[in-house]
Order: sequence, then C-alpha cells, then structure tokens
Amino acid sequence: LGVPQEFEGQMGEFLEQARTGATISSVESKRLNAFDMELDVVVSVAPLHGDQGEYLGCVETIKDVTDLKLVEHTLRDSHDRYKILMETSPDPIVAYDAAGGMAMLNQAFERIYGWLGDDVRGNVVDYLPDAEKDKAAQMVARVQEGETVTYESQRKTKDGVVFDVQVSMAPFYDQAGYLTGWTEILHDITDRKQA
Repeated sequence: LGVPQEFEGQMGEFLEQARTGATISSVESKRLNAFDMELDVVVSVAPLHGDQGEYLGCVETIKDVTDLKLVEHTLRDSHDRYKILMETSPDPIVAYDAAGGMAMLNQAFERIYGWLGDDVRGNVVDYLPDAEKDKAAQMVARVQEGETVTYESQRKTKDGVVFDVQVSMAPFYDQAGYLTGWTEILHDITDRKQA
C-alpha cells in the first residue's frame, strides 16, 4: 500500500519512534491501494529487535477500516436525519425501549404532555386514561410481534388533561433483527372528534 503525500511525515515519525523502542498502536491514517484509491486504515508500528537487543527494523500492521468508516458515516447521517425529524415534528413522538420505558421524547411531547425527557428516560410513564389501557396493551403486543399499527385512542397530560389522539406505532430492530423498541407518534384529533 502506498502512503499519500500528506501522510508521509506521519509514517516517518512512526519509523523514528520505532527506532527508539516506542510502539505505536492503532493510529488512524490513510493509504493508497493499487488503483491509487485512498483507504482509511488503522496503523500500528512496533520495533523489531535481534537476539542481542539490537534494532533490526520494525513491524507495521495496517488494518483497512474503509468500510467501517463508511458505515459510521452512514449511521451518523441516519441518526442526524432521525433527530431532525424527531425535533421538528409538530406531533409528539416517543421512542420506547424493548421493556416499554421511554427512551426518547421530542420537544412536542414535552410541550404538550408536560414530561421532560431527562425526567422519564428509561421509565414507564402512565399517560393512558384507564379506559384505554387494555387497547394500548393489545397494540403494544402487536407491535412487539412486528406489526405497524395506527388506531384512535386517548392520552392524558401530566396535569390530567385528556386528548383524543391518532396513535401510529412501529417497531425498530437492531442489526441482528432483534426488537429493540418502538416509536409512537401521537396526532391530536380532539377537534375532529368534537365536530
């Protein structure tokens, strides 16, 4: 693998440090493949000594992490888009963990329902009127089985004010395909119900 010009100084520093006995571990760098395409790599350099302790050279280990960097970048972009969607939605959105605890709330939820994300994170918050609890439990069970559901229900604020809502719920999974939680979007339909 070739060394891009802007990283030649870094490689020289690694070799000089190895001559003095230092080991360089897992430093991010760049290398060029046979087609002069730049690769993201992690470099480790260690001195190599003979039987008498004399310096013979060094051993360089290079691990190609280009695909990992691409995945990290894609995940970061996806997370940023998800966060923008959460924060700009006028409808309250809640992300639940697999145990049913609130993992994340958007600002609309905090403003309308009165609970703050930092106060409820990881907890089960009772904002269901008693008459809605059985139906909500059935819908959660369906979502935990992999369904996406939309239904009409009611929710109450921290102060006890009840809203008619359309609830949309969808599961989300980890890379291995295991359910890690679900999202719930709450659209206020009180005006429509009263008309």
